[in-house]
Amino acid sequence: MLSYLALFLILQNASYFTNAATVYLCGDSTMAKGGQGIEGWGEHLGTFLTIPVQNKAIGGRSVRGFTNEGRFDAVAKVVQPGDTVVIEFGRNDGGTLKNDSRGQVPCPGDGTQTCEGKYKDQPVTVYTFPGYLARAGKAMTSKGAKVIFSAMLPHNIFWTSKPGAEPNLNPTPPKFVEYAKNAVLMVGPGASYVDHWDSTVKMYRELGKEKTYALFAKEADPIHTNAIGAKKTAESFVRAVLEAQDPLKGYVKKS
Repeated sequence: MLSYLALFLILQNASYFTNAATVYLCGDSTMAKGGQGIEGWGEHLGTFLTIPVQNKAIGGRSVRGFTNEGRFDAVAKVVQPGDTVVIEFGRNDGGTLKNDSRGQVPCPGDGTQTCEGKYKDQPVTVYTFPGYLARAGKAMTSKGAKVIFSAMLPHNIFWTSKPGAEPNLNPTPPKFVEYAKNAVLMVGPGASYVDHWDSTVKMYRELGKEKTYALFAKEADPIHTNAIGAKKTAESFVRAVLEAQDPLKGYVKKS
């Protein structure tokens, strides 16, 4: 008969080996759960991975807004060694500090620059886009987690704002794509970059105009995907992970 101590050790070891690593997602509406026909790719990432996914993304947020609301802090409190945190922003990060009333706009710059701003009518130090990413990334890596800075999603490349105009099938990535790369250097070990932008642009070109339009919730909205589009952009994220040879590739399901 096993002693209580031996039984405890067996159960403890069993628990250790069955506690899978977790992927946490931080982002905006292009990643978030959504509603009213709109769905973000984070809701489908788990389909392609062998480990659980916790989608903490929320619509309408910039990386500064996500920071101000304590959402990165909430994730940092629960991550454990071996977990992965995917951070993807850029869609709501434009604008100017002068006209910012919601604490969303970052300081202009590609590195450690800072500006003076306000949040809830109080003076605050405002960091750059990569500065906020790096602060969040360091909070995760300090807990033993890995962090992936993912390039923001492109819009529907076949959509044009002017009727009859030719679409740009190879759009120039906005500055936030390059800034995400800068954040990797600012964090150092434990951080990596995945080019979700480029992977998705390639996917849209492969699908063609008609099939690409079918991925979006509304014909006039080139940004927000429906459930089918969300799954396809989750697939394009996985493709980018594999292309980058990111450590997360070890958890991608075999096809």
